[in-house]
Amino acid sequence: MAVSTLLNLIALASIAILACSHGATPVTALSVDSHNLAARSADDNAGDNGGTGKVGLGWPLPINDTELAHFVTGNVGPIYTWSPWIPDVTNSLGLLGVPMLWGENQIAKFVDIVVEGYAHAVLGFNEPNEQGQSNLSPELAAQLWKQYIQPLQSQGYSLISPAPSNAASGVTWLQQFLAVCNGCH
Repeated sequence: MAVSTLLNLIALASIAILACSHGATPVTALSVDSHNLAARSADDNAGDNGGTGKVGLGWPLPINDTELAHFVTGNVGPIYTWSPWIPDVTNSLGLLGVPMLWGENQIAKFVDIVVEGYAHAVLGFNEPNEQGQSNLSPELAAQLWKQYIQPLQSQGYSLISPAPSNAASGVTWLQQFLAVCNGCH
């Protein structure tokens, strides 16, 4: 079993034990990667109504509306799902939905869903430097960026760069992407 998987399981088990022994506590952020294991209670932000913060929330599909509401505090603003889809409850919870063009396999849905007025920002590709993720060369990513993401700027979207992994190859990939993406915004 990989060390990161083991750490993830330990972190989740610890949270489950705490929840069962002290009652459920809403959490604003949970990071279960190998470098940072942390959970913050929503009580740290008591009195906040949510939606205006700079903390982004990555939330996997399918969306459980009841569970998602526990993560909303004044520090949480944007939410994304590693896909073009924005959760239906995003606006009612005061969150800012941010669609993502994860990779080539989502282009058709991205084009259908991400239209003028759907959102205010759009995310680039997910970990394009990783074979197990969107796995795009910087050249192909630049082509897809120009074709599908950059045109959204004229519709009022803010464009957020591709998100390479934190591996050393991620920095190299992003440098190469920026070098080949002439005229990209």
